[in-house]
Amino acid sequence: MLLLTAASFATPAVGDYSMFKLSIAQGGSTTPGTYEASLIGKDNAGSYKMKRSSRSKANNHRAKKKWLSQIDLSQMLNPRNFKGLQSYGGKDGSYELPDHSKLPTCVLPSNDDAGKPTGEVHIAQVPFGIAKTSSMKSGRVLTLELQTFVNGK
Repeated sequence: MLLLTAASFATPAVGDYSMFKLSIAQGGSTTPGTYEASLIGKDNAGSYKMKRSSRSKANNHRAKKKWLSQIDLSQMLNPRNFKGLQSYGGKDGSYELPDHSKLPTCVLPSNDDAGKPTGEVHIAQVPFGIAKTSSMKSGRVLTLELQTFVNGK
């Protein structure tokens, strides 16, 4: 899934933070949780340190830290260029945050390695570039919905 390996898009900055509502549904039952991502450091070579953590009834708490280079960051999608994303099947959309503010998004289909549709992702100008994503694999539906974000400095 895109979010689980994504870095901050466009202009990453230490302090970028996003918190998502997490939902894992399979076989008629749904497990709620949260997923958080933040850029917590930068070294002299320009690599960023990303911290990711998830909490749900199924896994209680998992946290990971990973260094990401400028090359890793430059290979990510740029949500400021929605016209470019539209050439990949993206369509104009919007996403409503819990405070009822709306973000303009580009809604992209997501596919598995064989090209079979598995869901969609709403790309927005927020840290990590994702407002909402939903995908299905092996009968399990994973949904992440942005709840709050902070742009770093």
